[in-house]
Amino acid sequence: MTVLLLLLFIRTVFIAVFLGFSCRAQNFTCSTEDSTSLEAFARHLDSGRVDGWGGGSDCCQWVGVTCSNSGRVIELDLARRRLAGNISDSLGNLGELKTLNLSHNFLRGAIPNSLLHLPLLETFDLSNNDVSGQFDNTTTAAANLPSIRAFNISDNSITGAAPVWICKNSTVIKVINFADNLFSGILPLGIGDCASSLEELDLSANFIHGGFPEDLFHLRNLKKMSLQDNQFSGHLSGHLIGNLSNLTHIDLSLNELSGNLPDIFDRFPHLRFFSAQSNRFVGKIPTTLANSPTLVSLSLRNNSLSGTIDLNCSAMVNLVSLNLATNDFRGEIPKNLPECSRLRTINFARINFSGIIGCGGFGLVYKAVLSDGRKLAIKRLSGEHFQIEREFRAEIETLSRAQHPNLVRLQGYCKYKKDRLLLYTYMENGSLDYWLHEKVDGPTSLDWETRLNIAKGAARGLAYLHQSCEPHILHRDIKSSNILLNEKFEAHLADFGLARLILPYDTHVSTDLVGTLGYIPPEYGQASVATYKGDVYSFGVVLLELLTGKRPMDLCRKRENRDLIAWVREMRREERETEVFDPFLYEKRNAEEMVSVLEIACVCLSENPKMRPFTQELVSWLDKVGSVPEDELS
Repeated sequence: MTVLLLLLFIRTVFIAVFLGFSCRAQNFTCSTEDSTSLEAFARHLDSGRVDGWGGGSDCCQWVGVTCSNSGRVIELDLARRRLAGNISDSLGNLGELKTLNLSHNFLRGAIPNSLLHLPLLETFDLSNNDVSGQFDNTTTAAANLPSIRAFNISDNSITGAAPVWICKNSTVIKVINFADNLFSGILPLGIGDCASSLEELDLSANFIHGGFPEDLFHLRNLKKMSLQDNQFSGHLSGHLIGNLSNLTHIDLSLNELSGNLPDIFDRFPHLRFFSAQSNRFVGKIPTTLANSPTLVSLSLRNNSLSGTIDLNCSAMVNLVSLNLATNDFRGEIPKNLPECSRLRTINFARINFSGIIGCGGFGLVYKAVLSDGRKLAIKRLSGEHFQIEREFRAEIETLSRAQHPNLVRLQGYCKYKKDRLLLYTYMENGSLDYWLHEKVDGPTSLDWETRLNIAKGAARGLAYLHQSCEPHILHRDIKSSNILLNEKFEAHLADFGLARLILPYDTHVSTDLVGTLGYIPPEYGQASVATYKGDVYSFGVVLLELLTGKRPMDLCRKRENRDLIAWVREMRREERETEVFDPFLYEKRNAEEMVSVLEIACVCLSENPKMRPFTQELVSWLDKVGSVPEDELS
């Protein structure tokens, strides 16, 4: 009897479990309407299919598809699936869709209007595609996405006016990202309709111009506002922007804003990042900005700000990065900078204060005029004591041994208490970096002949360090900001604070990873050694800068163009190398020589250090530009 009861119990449990699984499987069977819509989407792609999807099978089991218990598709996530082609408007039939993520693909064409009328859609992400066209901004055609929370169409090629009507029917939207598109015209009214919910707004890297509409400053819950790299103009109203008291991140850089910065930064109790660089702001740094206790990063570079720099570093306890370069400040260096205890990055380059002419890796550089009229550049070292001593000794040891027309000349040094001063011959035209990347008319002033001569001079200086100076010297920080130019634009290698002597029979030195991002050879990340071929790699990067006019790494460019070396290699693979050249520079009469220098640069940038030339070969090749046999570069 007991056995019979046990068997009946097992049978009952089995039936219950079986029926349970059957019900769940049946409940998750994809609806015919949604299955048809997804199949139509796949057919519109160039490949006519999506990997992981099977025709005729249950679409709820397909890759990237999530269904509700009723069998309706509620999530479609096909990010990074290498999809190419147009987006079918059949997706607009997925009436219960909550998440649509087609980001990081190769989709093109216009966004179907049907996708902008999905009543339950919460997340819409088409970022990093090649979507184009423009939105119909009429009231009747505006989107109706009442449930939308995040709307991201960044990194595409959409034109026309920014579709701020996205706010019209949603009271829950938190994120709007229109960055890296081709939106133009003024920023239309309508963004203020998001006032009750919007937390992040990114309009960066477009062509939006004119002033800010007043309803932009109704976004009282906004935390991150990125408006950089547009053509916004006019003054920044303190009365209006002060309403956005929840902001933690404000980026206004690379616009045409003017006037004074409003003194209202005490209204932002959570502000951590503020950048207004590359505008036309004038006047002093606002007192409330110079006293902000929450700021982590502050950049006001490349404006026309003036007066003295009155930073309250005892209040700015969180400041890590400060950039005030290329302004009209005067007076003395703020003596209280050490009170900014967390400050790690500071840039005062090109500020006219009391003769300051630049900022080296370990200290500020001043201009001094002696009683006999001679000019000197004086570097005052700063930082941790052991770092100051190490750089001080390295500069003196290196430059007292190395004397060459293409090296900056050390005129003397001074050691008094904690001060360490290095005195150099003054270079009238500053750094190559300044002329290529900072000075407004710099690139047009450096013609091809001048740039080629700079490359040749710098190569000769490097070859002297590597092969003629005894003992030989590794520079370890070759970059455009360490190539100084005299009044004749002749190149002089500078900044030997990281240099190391190479004793006879040595080929390298053991070292920590040092250098500057964008110039560091790839092998330095694998072994703690520095070699001659590492300097050659860095010099190859400088050659690319001379040819293209671009920085090695530039976060303001689109993602695929940020790494200069990778971009140039890709353009060469596509046989489009002439498109990399600086348009201020490229002419038919220069074409052959520029292509030759590009070939030299690419050999210097070989992933395998053994394939890179020795510096004496480099000098020889550059001296024969225009007639270098191709087999010599193999």
